[in-house]
Amino acid sequence: RGAWHRAGGLHRARPHPGSPLAALGPQERLVVVLRLYEGVAEEQTAALLGLSSERVRVLCVRATATLLRRPAAPPAAVGGV
Repeated sequence: RGAWHRAGGLHRARPHPGSPLAALGPQERLVVVLRLYEGVAEEQTAALLGLSSERVRVLCVRATATLLRRPAAPPAAVGGV
């Protein structure tokens, strides 16, 4: 098992159901947070998670595509009408 299994990455708090990250799997969420939010290099992300660099690249591309095609939530109703 990879480092993300040992670190409990799968069992940490899940994103809010309405969150864009809720559409992603656990590995995809970890890769997105490390790569795009924290700015961790691909090779470092791979080493941290016990994955190959190619797998990190694929997960990041897949997660980004999922986030980009996810429809925007409708605006919240304002007022009592």
